[in-house]
This record gives sequence, C-alpha cells and structure tokens, in this order.
Amino acid sequence: MIQKEIYASIEFIEQEIRFILGEFHNSRLNILNVETRSTDAIKNDVIINAPELVRDIQSLLAVVNEKMGVSVLKVIVVLPSRFMTLNFKRFTINFKDQKISNQFIYDTVIDAAEQELNNNQLLVNMMAYKYFIDGVAKHRLNLDKNINSLAVDTNLFIGEQENIYEYLNVVEKAGSQILDITFDSVAEACEMAAFEASQIKNVIVIRYEAHQISLSLISEGRLISWTALDMGYGAIVEKLQVDHNLAYQNAEKLVLNNNYLNNSVHESMPIFIYSDGSETYSIENKYVEDVALEVIMKQFSEVYDMIDPLLMSKETDVYLTGKGAGIINLETVLSNVLKTRVRRYLPEIIGGRDSSYVALLGSLYHFRDIHTDKDGINIESCLNRNIEQPEIRKSIRNESEDSMANKFKELFKKNQ
Repeated sequence: MIQKEIYASIEFIEQEIRFILGEFHNSRLNILNVETRSTDAIKNDVIINAPELVRDIQSLLAVVNEKMGVSVLKVIVVLPSRFMTLNFKRFTINFKDQKISNQFIYDTVIDAAEQELNNNQLLVNMMAYKYFIDGVAKHRLNLDKNINSLAVDTNLFIGEQENIYEYLNVVEKAGSQILDITFDSVAEACEMAAFEASQIKNVIVIRYEAHQISLSLISEGRLISWTALDMGYGAIVEKLQVDHNLAYQNAEKLVLNNNYLNNSVHESMPIFIYSDGSETYSIENKYVEDVALEVIMKQFSEVYDMIDPLLMSKETDVYLTGKGAGIINLETVLSNVLKTRVRRYLPEIIGGRDSSYVALLGSLYHFRDIHTDKDGINIESCLNRNIEQPEIRKSIRNESEDSMANKFKELFKKNQ
C-alpha cells in the first residue's frame, strides 16, 4: 500500500518566518511548498509584537492555502535554541517483573527527568545516545537479547516555559494546531545526520543568519553545546543601505545573489544598477567585496577564537548553514579565516536545496521518525485534503486537561 504522509513546519527567525510543506511517499520526502515572509515582530528571538506576528503567520498560511488548494491545520514549530538548556543524565532502568520495551524505557526516563525540572522549565525533547547493557556500552539498543541490567545516557533538551508558550500561543491564535515542537539546532543536526557522524569526529554547525551567528557542537552522538552571537550578514546589507539608499530587500538580494567574493576576478564591474530620482547609479563588485570582507573578517575572527581550542583537540568537521550560507564563495573565505575547511551544507532534496531550510527539513524527518509506530503507520497529518491516509490515532482528554501546560505534556508523551 502506498503511504502518504504530509507535514508542515514553521520556523521563526528575526525579520523572517519560514515555512515548508513536505510529503513522504513510502519514506521518500517530496517538498510541496516553501514560503518565507518578513516580519518585524521578533527581536533577538523574543516576540515583541504578538498580534503582528499572528497576522504575519495568517498571511503566510493564506498564501500556502491558495497555492496548494488545501488548508494547513497543524504545524511543527521549530523553536529558537536561545531558549534551550542542555543537560546530560544517566538513568538506571529498573524493570524487575516488567516487560522491557522501548516505550517502557522512554516513559521511565521521561518521568525521572521531569521530576528534576524547575517550575519554569519544560522537557522539549530527549535523546538516548548510549546504552549500558549488562555493563557494556552500546550505541544501539537490542531488545531481542536477554538483558539483566540497563542504564541509559540521555541528551535532555529543556526549554524556558514562558518563551516557548509565547510562540505556541501565536501559532494557535493564527489558526493552526501544534503538531510537534523541536529546537532549531536539534532539527539541523537531524537533517545533517550529525549525531551519527559525531561518533567518529566532532561536528560544528555554524548557522549564519541576518542578525545571528549560532554555533552547535555535536560530539559522540549528542549536542554538547549551543551558543550565539548577535551579529550576521545583515551588517553588510545595512552598510549598502546607508551608502546607496536602497530598500533592505534589494540590498539583501544584492548580498546573497551576486558573485563578488571571487578572488580570481580582479576586474571591477557593475553588479547592480539602480536609479535615484533622475540619476542612475551602479554598484561594483569590488566595492561590495570590500564591504563584505570587512564585516566577515571581524565577525568570524570572534568565531575563530571560540572554536580554535575545539579544532586543536580533536578532528572536527565544520559546516555552514543558514540564509547567509548562500553568499557565493563564503565557505572559501571562512576556510581561510577559521583556518580549517568549512563546507556549506546544502540539502539534497529537490525543492529544499537551500541552506536556510535545513532546520525545517530536519523537523520533518525528526517528527516522522518518532511519530510512527512499529509498522510505520502515520499518527497525524497536517492537512484537510482528501488523500489516502492511514488511520489516525487520537488522544482523548477531559476538558479539564485542555490547558496549555497539559497540551504540552500530552504532546511530549506522543513525542516519545
């Protein structure tokens, strides 16, 4: 039987909302639609104007609904990692007189982990990265063999309750239900298969956005740390705005879509022509290169100081993601600045071959992997479109359980 599973995911970046709609055909992902919309309602990952953000989400979804001829009912929400706290815990699983199963292990770990949270914290995701089976460390759990003792090392992704609920509330007020939530750094690592790769060597993911450079360190199958600098390629855009009186969108396109960081081209030539009143002006590649290099060198010299000890301690792969990763030849420049090879990560999926969609794509795979039962049957879909869908499992709750906190708790239980 052909199984079709359709999921939508939404992500919030400063000045931008990103959306993706994907369909799994027998485990193969096809991208149906991607959309972006600018917004002024977010500053440093904090919502500063909730009503405006609600309207922006509604406008974006209206475009999707019109283009696709469907109504998006549920979305996966990709949350900023700024609100994430990482914790690492080893849990001993006591299964005397109990039938041991993956579900039993997850339930046991979650119950124990939640007891250690503060009142203002939420356990968003949990990942088991190492198992101690009868005292022997394993990266995978095999329940086919007899087990006498079991301990689990876990990567706990904990969020700040207030900030997370604020994002979930605006999505719900915009008319969509919450299908799942995850942090952007976790979703990116899932898309890139970085957890698996990090068993051999460290992986550093540098995400370059308009107003933020974030760094994720993944090692030995877990997300070790995440940090961010409040700077980005927007500094290049704003310099062009000031010097040439350009609209932000035009200046951003100039920065992202032109080849000016090409050291082999020594001739200065126009790459952008515009008019101001009755006068016509041109912007040359050498000028943009000088502006961009000054910003990039300053920003990534700080990044170098942060990651150099890591590069010296162990073999490390460095990847570049985010919208800024689309700057042509940026990875070559950064390889020189960071004194190590930097690769731009470009998703292979048709329709999603853009470094700014890495987290969105990862959230689809993450959701599908953890929200299918043993037979691969889909739990939920995000559309009201009449397509061949497996039976949907529904959770029945009392009206008294309909608060946001209980909704979140139920969502996390399904997440395991």
